[in-house]
Formats: sequence, C-alpha cells, structure tokens
Amino acid sequence: MHWFLLRYLIMQLPIQLTLTPSSSLAYTTAYTIKIKSGASGVKDAAGNALAADYTSSFTTTTEPLLAPTEGPGGPILVVSNTSNPFSRYAVEILRAEGLNQFAAADVSTLTSTLLNSYDVVVLGEMTVTAAQVTLLTNWVNAGGTLIAFKPSALLTPLMGLAASSSTLTDKYLLVNTSPPVPVQVLLTRQFNSTAWLTCMH
Repeated sequence: MHWFLLRYLIMQLPIQLTLTPSSSLAYTTAYTIKIKSGASGVKDAAGNALAADYTSSFTTTTEPLLAPTEGPGGPILVVSNTSNPFSRYAVEILRAEGLNQFAAADVSTLTSTLLNSYDVVVLGEMTVTAAQVTLLTNWVNAGGTLIAFKPSALLTPLMGLAASSSTLTDKYLLVNTSPPVPVQVLLTRQFNSTAWLTCMH
C-alpha cells in the first residue's frame, strides 16, 4: 500500500472531495487515502473534528499501450517528418527486429538537448534545414551515430557522400564484394523508388 497526503476541497452538500496528488501516480498501483481526525485533523464548519480517521483505497489503471508509431524510450531516437508519413517507417523495422529500446520524435522538435540524450539517431527520408544540419553535425562530431534514409542534399557532406549526379528508378541492385561472399548476397534486389547515384568520399 502507498500512503500519501492530499489537499482537499469541500463543496456544498452532499460533501464532495477533490483530491490532488502532489506528484503523478504510478500505473497499476494500490493507494490509500487518509483523512485525519482529531484536533489536528479535518473539522466541519462548527469546528467539530472527525471521530476517527477516514481511509479509502483504490488501484490505478494499467499503463496505456503505445501507438504503433511511438517507442518506449532508450538510446536510439527515430526522427521523422509529418510531411512524409513513411519517414517513421524505421519504427516498424526496429519493432519487427525486436529492438524496442528507442524513442520517436518529429524533426521540428530537434534540439541539442534532445540529441544529447541519445547515442544513435535514425533519420527518416526528409528534407532538412541548414539549422537542423548544424545540430546533427555538432552532435555527430561529439560522438553521436547518425543513420539516414536517403539523406537530404545538405546532409551529404556529413554522411561522407558526394552530391548526387543522377538517379535510377524502379531498378535492380547487385552488391558484389571481394573476397567472394555467399551466393545469396550476390542475388539482385529490386527496389521500387528513385535512388540517387552518388560516391563516397
């Protein structure tokens, strides 16, 4: 049981008490309310005290489920933009892979304070401003790890990429490495979108 003191407000008859906790209550937790009697306790308008302490107990509700586009928190921050709903697709990927220690935020809320709370930022496909690039650059230079889906042109220097020279749309991708790798890695992969052709610095 959890005991805590509450302020109360007595309304017109029938008596109604409005209880205001001094701090947020925990989910799925039993609490006991106590109204004190005696000389130092609650009195009526005539000054008469309660004959005995009044107690009442209740249990708080269970914690609500998170929306599918949100995360419970952790060292990873998924950043999206409301103008592109698919920019939060990384949330679904992380959940599908069992990686549940992440939070999600809109790019408009990015600040240095927010970024400094995370080790890794996963940036969805979006256009970023020069100010946002500066925030991300400072954070990366301080040790942060940035993963970007189809990074905006302003981000290419930070990602170690050259500016896009041309594009490919609805094509196939073949990854070939040396030394030889397993056959399944050499199979072509289809992509249905527009890809940028760029070079790494």
